[in-house]
Amino acid sequence: MRHMVLRVLMVFATAIAAAPSALAGWVIHEVPELGFAGLFPKTPALEATSENGVSISRFAGANVGAMCLVVVGDYPVAVDPDAQTVASRDDFAKGVKAKITSSGRITFPRGTVNLPAMEFEAASATLAFRSMIIIDGARVYQVAAGVPIPDGDTAEMDACIRGFRLLPRS
Repeated sequence: MRHMVLRVLMVFATAIAAAPSALAGWVIHEVPELGFAGLFPKTPALEATSENGVSISRFAGANVGAMCLVVVGDYPVAVDPDAQTVASRDDFAKGVKAKITSSGRITFPRGTVNLPAMEFEAASATLAFRSMIIIDGARVYQVAAGVPIPDGDTAEMDACIRGFRLLPRS
């Protein structure tokens, strides 16, 4: 899953290299079958693949100035939250040639249950990133946002990350 996130990020990084834009026009995209809703700069494109037994669904939307990505990985067995969050964080930063600037463990709600998660920020020479990784048994969610440095609007990163929610289980 980690390498597929990086491939999508590199494609969308070029779309955000110009001046930042306002939050007008952002759309909420719900995917009940994968259990999430996200806020994107435009209707996201879906790419579904499978890698090493992991089913991966990537939703990416970008405008001039911001990129938002949600990746859902369905593993054949439950993953270790501590190991998976650290590995995903480190692989993400390495893939976009960024340095992690802050990182911390959090929990993320799905209804009344708090799931293990991690938030982190990273920066490359030209882009600032914010990401969150959430572990729900055998399913891993990664939400990532990016804006250009120095003129990117961090409110757009916040919109992407804070606009993500897990839907109640049906």
